[in-house]
Amino acid sequence: MISTRDSRKERGATLLSVLVIVLVMSAAAITATDALSRSVSIAKASAAQTDTYWTALAAADAGEAVLGELVSKSGTALSAGAPLFADPVVLPAGHSIVSLQAREGSNCFNLNQVTGEPDDDNLVTYRDLLIASGFTDGDAETLVQTLADWIDSDNSSRSLGAEDSDYRSLNVPHRAPGTLMNGIEELRSVSQYTPDVIARLGRLVCVRPSRLQTALNLNTLTAEDAPLLVALYAGEFSVDDAEALILSRPPGGWADMDEFQSEPPVQRIAENVRDAQAVALVSTYFDVAISIQSAVSLTQYDALYGPGTEKPVDLLSLRKKDET
Repeated sequence: MISTRDSRKERGATLLSVLVIVLVMSAAAITATDALSRSVSIAKASAAQTDTYWTALAAADAGEAVLGELVSKSGTALSAGAPLFADPVVLPAGHSIVSLQAREGSNCFNLNQVTGEPDDDNLVTYRDLLIASGFTDGDAETLVQTLADWIDSDNSSRSLGAEDSDYRSLNVPHRAPGTLMNGIEELRSVSQYTPDVIARLGRLVCVRPSRLQTALNLNTLTAEDAPLLVALYAGEFSVDDAEALILSRPPGGWADMDEFQSEPPVQRIAENVRDAQAVALVSTYFDVAISIQSAVSLTQYDALYGPGTEKPVDLLSLRKKDET
């Protein structure tokens, strides 16, 4: 006959076993619920990102239509005060609000025109731009050489440059592509181009689909663009002179190139330095900043438009910026 004490021990052991099983099953249920919750969250986030992308694409198409209509009616002879640049276009889009802000896209130094060849005059122009932007001669030379090594097709490192061997030793190894850049964000991967350097360069530099440098639109230049004029004219006048020239521009802009060429600061520039093809009174490219504001996030895209083949303007690229 089993004693009462033994019976109690058995019941206690059974209860303990049951509790352990319940605990294990509860933990498994919690894990499964957590995994399901994460899967649902990921699915929702993915769907939201997809919706945002299609909204941005629709907004980019709308921007192309607006720009195309403007170009068809008035051409590309725009001034800094053009309504297109002054006021954003705001559009409702489902549960979001879309804002499109157009900007002049011609007034920047195209980094893709740098070939890295020994006789590449663009390297000198880029160096002049960096110095006019406030970089020291030494820092400017380093930035020029690292960019040239990034783009040129050989694997021979310049004295202040960086090639594959330098990039392979980094925490996140990579290589120098040796070809045209895909976008301005690629600068983050180039040696010596720190966030501070990139921020200082701002919109003075850009990346365009070809090696061609677009003529600057003189009538949409701002005082902040003064280093571009200094570099264009091989440093023959100062940043202060360039700023003063831009700020003294007639209301509505210069009527023609002769009027611009007659300005005293321009007259003082040596004739062999004046490149008539490097400046214009029309716009070639347009940048449009697209902002999509939802209840929980702000997503931003940059759209680039250029001359169209069958339409007045074509959408050339659409790139997502960091989400906040």
